[in-house]
Amino acid sequence: MTKQEFINQLSVGLNLSKTETDNTVTKIFKTIAEILTKDDEINLPSFGRFAVSHKTARTGRNPSTGKALNIPAKAVPVFKSSTALKELIATKVKPTVKASDKKKK
Repeated sequence: MTKQEFINQLSVGLNLSKTETDNTVTKIFKTIAEILTKDDEINLPSFGRFAVSHKTARTGRNPSTGKALNIPAKAVPVFKSSTALKELIATKVKPTVKASDKKKK
C-alpha cells in the first residue's frame, strides 16, 4: 500500500477530506521523525514502539575482495511491534511460503 492509498482509505474512515488527511499523516510522520532525532522513543500501546538503536563501530569485510574495512558507529530507527499487534496479524493473515524459502529445503 502506498502513502496515497493509505491516505485515501483513512480519509474515508475518518470522514475527512483527502487534503486534511494528507496534512495530518504528514504531520504525524514528521513528529515521529523529530522525536527520534532527539534520541527519544514513542511507545504506542497495542501497536508498538519507535526508538533509536545505536550500532557500535566495527570491522567488516568487502565481500568482493575480502579486504577488511571499518564500519563507523551509527544510530538507526527501529520499530518493535507490540504483542497485541503480532497476535492480531497472526489471527488475520494466512501464512504463505516465499519462493526463496522453498529453495532452502
